[in-house]
Amino acid sequence: MWNQTYEIGSSFHLLNKKILEIENSSEPINIQDSENLKFLSSGRQAICACLTDITKTVNTNKTALVPAYTCQSVLGGFLEKGYHLSFYSVDQKFQVRTSTLNNLIKNKTPDVLLFHPYFGFDTIIQDQLLDKQSTIVIYDATQSWASGFEYPFADYKIVSLRKWAALPDGAIAEKINGKFCLLSIEPEQEDLTKDTLQVYDLKEKYLSYQKGEKSEMLQGFANLKQTFFDNQYTLHSMTNFSRKMLELFTAKSTLKEWQLQRRVNYQTLYNYANWDKIGTPYFELATGVIPLYFPLNVKNMTRQDFQEYLATNNVYCPVVWPIPQNVEITPVSDELAKIRKNCLCIPIDQRYSKKDMEYILELIDKLKIY
Repeated sequence: MWNQTYEIGSSFHLLNKKILEIENSSEPINIQDSENLKFLSSGRQAICACLTDITKTVNTNKTALVPAYTCQSVLGGFLEKGYHLSFYSVDQKFQVRTSTLNNLIKNKTPDVLLFHPYFGFDTIIQDQLLDKQSTIVIYDATQSWASGFEYPFADYKIVSLRKWAALPDGAIAEKINGKFCLLSIEPEQEDLTKDTLQVYDLKEKYLSYQKGEKSEMLQGFANLKQTFFDNQYTLHSMTNFSRKMLELFTAKSTLKEWQLQRRVNYQTLYNYANWDKIGTPYFELATGVIPLYFPLNVKNMTRQDFQEYLATNNVYCPVVWPIPQNVEITPVSDELAKIRKNCLCIPIDQRYSKKDMEYILELIDKLKIY
C-alpha cells in the first residue's frame, strides 16, 4: 500500500476513475442553452454576455457601479466592454445596504450595478427597496450559488462554477426577465478538456503515488489559467465534459451530500473554542447557507505568517482576493482596508471531512505566537 500525500486546499482535480465514468457516459446531456440561459466557459465571459446584451437592447453611457471588494476577473469583463467604473465599499462584515446603493444610484446614475454576496452568506442588507431607476442590475452569484439566494431586483444573474468543483470550465449567464439577444458564442475551447484532464492526472499521480514533481503540477494549473481564462473574453460554449460533470454534481442525492459536507466542515471549525488565539471568524453559519470557504479575520499575527505556517503543514489557504491590478479602486474604506489585510480563507469544501478540519485545529493549537 502506497502512502498518499496529504494536502488540504489548492486546485480541484478528478480521479482517473471519475474521469472515465464521465467520458464513457452515454446519457444525453440535459444541460443546454436556452433563450434566457447560456452556459459559457468562464465567469468573465458570462459578464461579457450580459453586458453585450445590455448594449444591444438599451442605450447606455457604459458606466457601472461595482463593489470595491471584488476580483480582477469581474472588473476585466467591464473594462473589456469599455465601461467606466465607480465603486462602493462593504462594511467589516462584508455587508452593503440597499439604502447605500440607492444613494449611489441617485448620485451617480450608473447604467449597470453589479453586486455579489460573499462566501455563501447573504451580505446584501435590504433595509430599503432597491430603487433601480434606469439602472440594470447584475447579480454575481458565484460565491452564493449553492445557497440559492434570489434577489427580486436583479435583471441578470451570472455564476462561475469552477469555484465549487473540478469542472474544467463552466459559467452561467441568465437573463431573468426576457430573452438574450443574438449572442456570438464560439464552440468550446479546443484542447481545454484534454489539457485540463492531463493536469488532473499529474495531481493524482503526485498525491496518490508520489510520482512527478509538485512544481510541474502547479505549473500545469497555472498554464491552464493563462491559456484558457486570463484575458479571454470571447464567448465560448461550456465544454461537453463540464456539462456532463455539472449534471452529476447537481443530481439531487449528490447535491445534498456535498452541501451537507460543507456545512459540517464549516461548523466544525466555527465550534473551535480558541479562535481568539489567532483571530475571529467573520460569519456564524445560518440555516440554509452553503459556504464557499471559512473566512477568518487574522488578528494576533500577520496573515502572511499564519498562511505560511499552515502551508508548511500542507494546508493551503487562499487570500480572497488579491487587490486587482487592472484598475485603481477608490475610495477604499477603513473596513475594506482591514479585510484586505487580514482576511484568510480556510478550505471547507466537499473534498474534506470533519477529521480534516480537526487536523487544521490541531495545527492552530500547536501554533506558538510570540
